[in-house]
Amino acid sequence: MSNGNTKDDSGSLLLRTRSAGDPSFSPSDLGVPRTGASHMSSDHFFSSTVITIPKRASRGPYSAGPSFNAFFPEPIPERRENQVIAAIPSSPHIPSPAILHPPPTPIPTNNPIPAPLLRRPVHTHHSPIARLLHFFGYGNDASKIRKQLVSLIWRLGWGFAQMVGIVVVLASFAPKASPTVPGANEWTACNRPVGVWSCLWLGRIIVACVVACWGWIRDRSIQNRNARIDPESGQRASNSEHSEQIRSHNPQQPPFPSINSPQTQNDHLPHTVMFTRLSLLSSMYGVIWFLTAYILVCTSLNTCRLSSPHIWWLIIAILCTMYLKLILLSLIVSVFALVFSIWNILLLCTTKSDAESTDDQTGH
Repeated sequence: MSNGNTKDDSGSLLLRTRSAGDPSFSPSDLGVPRTGASHMSSDHFFSSTVITIPKRASRGPYSAGPSFNAFFPEPIPERRENQVIAAIPSSPHIPSPAILHPPPTPIPTNNPIPAPLLRRPVHTHHSPIARLLHFFGYGNDASKIRKQLVSLIWRLGWGFAQMVGIVVVLASFAPKASPTVPGANEWTACNRPVGVWSCLWLGRIIVACVVACWGWIRDRSIQNRNARIDPESGQRASNSEHSEQIRSHNPQQPPFPSINSPQTQNDHLPHTVMFTRLSLLSSMYGVIWFLTAYILVCTSLNTCRLSSPHIWWLIIAILCTMYLKLILLSLIVSVFALVFSIWNILLLCTTKSDAESTDDQTGH
C-alpha cells in the first residue's frame, strides 16, 4: 500500500490513497467529490483515488471533517505540512464515528409507595387534679399566658386581702381603750411602734402589686413581639449563624447575646432599669420589715401583748403569713417537685401501656 498527497491552487488538500481492493470498486461509491481520475493497473490489483479535503475543514477545531490530530498525536512540522499521509482503507463501507450515548434514564414506575399506617390517637385520661392544674396553666401542654394571668390574679387578690384586713383591724381597734393602761388606746399604750410597722406593711403590699402588674405587662409585650418576629425567624437564624462564624474566627471576642434570649428581650423594653430596681426594692423591703417586726414582737412580749393585744396579734398574723410563704416555697422546691416527678413517671408508664394495647388491637 502506498499513499501520496498533493495540494491544488485553491488551498485544498488532495489525499491519495492506494490500497488493494475490489476491482469493481469505484470512487463514486464514497459519495465525495473527485478532482482526479482513478488509475487502474493492468492487473486490477491496486487502485488509487483522489479525494479533495478542504484545508480549513480538515484542521478546524469544530469542523465536521476528519481531524488529523486524531491520527497524529505529535504536532505536524511545518516542513511536512504538504506531505500529510493518512491511511484510509478502501472498503465499500466507511465506518461511522463513535458516538457516546448517555446512560438510559430510569423510567419511573407507577407503583405507589405504601403510606404508613395511621395510628389511632391516644386519649389520656387525666385525673381531676391534673385537669384543675391544666385549667390554671400548670402542666406540660398548659397555656403560658393563662399561667401568667392566674399568677397576677393571685398576687393582686392576696395583696388586696391583706390590705383590707390591716385597714379593718387598725380602724376598729386602734382607737379602742387599752385594757391595761387607763386613759390610753391601743395605738398609744404600746411602747413599741407596732401600729406604725403595720402601716408600713401596707406600703410593701402596694409596691408588690405594682411590680406584679408591671411584670405581667412586660411579659405580654414580649409575647406580642415574638409573635411578630416569628415570620422573620429564618433571617434572624441566618444572622445568628453568621455571628457564630465571626466569633469562631475571633475567639477573644465576647459572645453576642441571642435575639430571642430573655436578657435581650428585656433590654429592649422601656424602663427596664427602673423595673429591676423596683423589684429589688420590694424584696429588700420585705426582708427588712420581717427582721424588724420579729425583733419588735420579741421585745414587746410582756408589754404590748397585754396593753395593745389586737395590734400586737396583727403583727403576729403578718409574720405568720410570711412564714407560711417560706414553708410553701420550701415544699414546692423540695417535696412537691419530687411528688410531681413521680406522678409524671406514673402517667408516662400508663400512657405507654395504653398506646401499646391500642397498637395491638389495630394490628389484629
